[in-house]
Order: sequence, then C-alpha cells, then structure tokens
Amino acid sequence: MIWTTKLSDIAGDVLDRYGVEELHVAYFTPANYPGVGPAVSLGLPECELAVCFLDGNGEPLTIVNRPKVNRDAKGWIRIACKTAIDYGAVISFNCDTLEQLEQAVRLAERRLPGYERAALERMRDPQTRAKAGLS
Repeated sequence: MIWTTKLSDIAGDVLDRYGVEELHVAYFTPANYPGVGPAVSLGLPECELAVCFLDGNGEPLTIVNRPKVNRDAKGWIRIACKTAIDYGAVISFNCDTLEQLEQAVRLAERRLPGYERAALERMRDPQTRAKAGLS
C-alpha cells in the first residue's frame, strides 16, 4: 500500500509558518479508537517525545521530553510505543524525510500489537479518525 506521508500534501502551507521544507507523518491507532483521547508523538531524528492526555480534573496535560544527548532512535521508538500502549493512545511519528519515517514505521509496527496504521487524511477530523462505523 502507498501511504500519504508528507504533511504539506494534505495541509497546504502549514509547514511554511514553521520554516520546515518537509515533514512526513505516520499514525497508528489502537483497536476501537474513538477518534479522541490520549496521544503520543515522536519527532525524529531529534527523538522529541510528547505525551498528551487529560489529567484528573479533565484538563489537557502535555509532557515533552527533548533529549540533549540520548538520541538513540530505536530506543525512543520502543519507549514511544510502550507509552502509547500503556495509555491506549494514538501514536504518530514525525520525520524530516520519508526514509526516516519508513524506518520508524518498520520498527514500530512490530511493537504495536493491536494497532493499525491510519491514513494521514483521516486524522485531521475526529469524526473520520474514529474506528466506529468504518466498513
């Protein structure tokens, strides 16, 4: 299957405002994903990990880790996948190049049992990213 990965292909000039030429993204969703909920994101090659969820009061909370030294992509992919599974979260991998993304996807697929890759086009809207009602 050929996946759309380049964010600007579906989001127009969204990258221009950040001064980025390309950003390739892949999403994986857990079984029965309702379209909203916790999210984990791993930016590569920087290995920046972000975890977003609601706190005990229902307020959104985001934790971001930007390692200055430990940029072992394989290790961070393992951590990101485990975190997504622990929270039942959707997970995205955001990479500078398609080659980086393809490598991250290969490593992540076997670490995400019960998860499926989701089309980038579906992830913009909570109604289309929910698994309920899909044929």
